[in-house]
Amino acid sequence: MRLWLCAAFSAALTALVVPPAAAQSGGATPAAPATQVDLELALLADATGSIDDAEILFQRQGYAEALRDPILIRAMTAGRFGRVALLYMEWADQD
Repeated sequence: MRLWLCAAFSAALTALVVPPAAAQSGGATPAAPATQVDLELALLADATGSIDDAEILFQRQGYAEALRDPILIRAMTAGRFGRVALLYMEWADQD
């Protein structure tokens, strides 16, 4: 499980920083320039059977509330580029 999670996390981060044209084989299409950001933030949430629906909802609401906080928004966008790359990922069991 841990190896799968690491692989999924790596793939998701790669998708954030590698332009789609660069990921294509053959190289016929020039790669778009990467967008520069001040912060790459990955938020991960456990949605497996180890927690109930109320707990996953609590996690989602907590992340959503935090990302709306004006103090956090100012802190995350106060850098040189004023941009953040954000990944939110949940993982769950087969059920």
